[in-house]
Amino acid sequence: MHSVNWGVIGPGKIANTFAKAIAPSTKGKILAVASRSQQRATEFANTYQIEKIYTDYQSMLADPQIDIIYIATPHNFHYQQVKMCFAAGKHVLVEKPCTVNALQMQNLVEIAQSKKLMLQEALWTRFMPGLAQLRQALEQGIIGDIQYIQSDIGFAFQHRDKSRLVEAELAGGGLLDLGIYSVSTSQFLLQEHPSDIQATGTLTEQKVDGHVFANLRYPSGRYAQFTCSMLSQA
Repeated sequence: MHSVNWGVIGPGKIANTFAKAIAPSTKGKILAVASRSQQRATEFANTYQIEKIYTDYQSMLADPQIDIIYIATPHNFHYQQVKMCFAAGKHVLVEKPCTVNALQMQNLVEIAQSKKLMLQEALWTRFMPGLAQLRQALEQGIIGDIQYIQSDIGFAFQHRDKSRLVEAELAGGGLLDLGIYSVSTSQFLLQEHPSDIQATGTLTEQKVDGHVFANLRYPSGRYAQFTCSMLSQA
C-alpha cells in the first residue's frame, strides 16, 4: 500500500492537532513543513520528527515526494495558497473555511475538477459518526422528516487581542469561525441550498462580526435558524 506523504503549510496551533492525529497512521505521514518562520518550521519538525523543512512554499510544492498539502494558515490566505498547490499538481486538505466567499470557492472547485485533484475542507463536525447516523435515520424514515433546524454556538474570544479571530484583515469574526458549523450541518441534513437568507448581527470594535443571528429558508419549505457568537459562551 502506498503511504501518502503530506506537506504542511502553516505550523500553528491547529496544525499541531493535525500532526498528533496523523502520527499513528500507517497510511500517511508528514514529510515536510513550510513556514515563513524558520524557527517555527524547525520547532514543528523537531516535535513531530518531520524530515524536510522549507521557508518557501513554492520549494515545498516542487518536491515530487509530496502527494498532498494540509493548509492551516489564516482564512484570508487559503484561496491563493490552494491555487498555488493546484498549480503544482498537489491534492489539498484546507482548514475551514476553505475560502472567505462563494466565488472563490466555486473557482477552486472548477480548478480541482479540471485537474482531477482532491479539494477537501477540514470541517471536523461534518465527519462525526453521530451526524452520519442521524442522516441515515432520516433517509430510512426512522424518525420522520425535518421541519426546521435550530443551533447555537458561541465562545468568548473577544479578549484574545492578538488572535486572528478579532482581525478583519485575517477574515476573523464569528460567522467564518463558528457559524460555519451550523450552516454545514443544515446543508448536510437537508441536502439543499437556502433560497432566502435573513441575518443580523453586531460588529466589534475591530470591525468583525461578534454576534450573528440568521434565518435560512429552503425551497422545500423547511427552515434553519442559528446564532453564533465570539463574544459569549453558548
